Amino acid sequence: MKSNLSFLKISFPVAVCIFPLLGQSQITAGIDFDVSGNGETNTEPNFLAVPATAAKEYNVTHNGITFDITTTNNNRGNQNRRRGQTDLTALIRDFVQFYGDTGTPVEATITLSGLVPNADYELSFFTYNAGAGQTTHNIYDGSSASTGTLLANFTTSGTWLTPETWIPNFVHTLNSGPSGQIIATIEAPLKTNGESRLTLDGMSVTQVGEPTPLDEPLEITSILTDPETQETTLTFTGNPNTSYNCFSSIDLIEFSTTETPINGTSLTTDANGNGTVTLSATNEKRFFRIEPIPTT
Repeated sequence: MKSNLSFLKISFPVAVCIFPLLGQSQITAGIDFDVSGNGETNTEPNFLAVPATAAKEYNVTHNGITFDITTTNNNRGNQNRRRGQTDLTALIRDFVQFYGDTGTPVEATITLSGLVPNADYELSFFTYNAGAGQTTHNIYDGSSASTGTLLANFTTSGTWLTPETWIPNFVHTLNSGPSGQIIATIEAPLKTNGESRLTLDGMSVTQVGEPTPLDEPLEITSILTDPETQETTLTFTGNPNTSYNCFSSIDLIEFSTTETPINGTSLTTDANGNGTVTLSATNEKRFFRIEPIPTT
């Protein structure tokens, strides 16, 4: 049975469309804040149930992806019970809310880790419609509203009795970068009474396409030999999180000797593309060359 619910889809760069919500079967990972009772389970299929409590922080892992949620400016976290008609999807039957009356907007910073590096992901937020103008959320790329880039703003319309307005769903396409991590922030602006209320029914991430291959210049930046330890240390730059081979030559003609890292070092770059490797030194003058490991 098709749902008559709809959601707002916003990609980055921002484009706005309205689509019917027909299911979430293709997600890579997702969490559904769950308030179960009366013998029923209100968890969306393919999502991980996360008990909605009064906690201000959540850290859960689903399908190898960690959802780390940290809230600020809320002096109380609230568990909320199931609401709405029985024909609504499990994802939006229950939710968690974070209240604040400190005069500063409540923020929730979501850090997603364990993603495939340099891949695009659709990041979706699902939030309850508390009524016309009652729920407003700003979505930022980054760890805070003050330093991040505003991706979208959404204010509910209609009433909570109108099923098609229950799912303002924010979808942003962001890249995981070399670290395999995405950070986003949700902000709940202050109401006229000075309070702030941030609502989350759940969220999901979906990988879109294959990772973008990088082609950073490969360069040896320094070669240092310690005569006491008889060790040579090379520093180099290349693609992030990439392993290389090192070859040496005594005449710059034949690079036939494969060098093996020692002292626990490796020929793998870090998230910034920087690498350091220690090799055994010899009494001969040597030249070094670093090459990508061939792909099969």
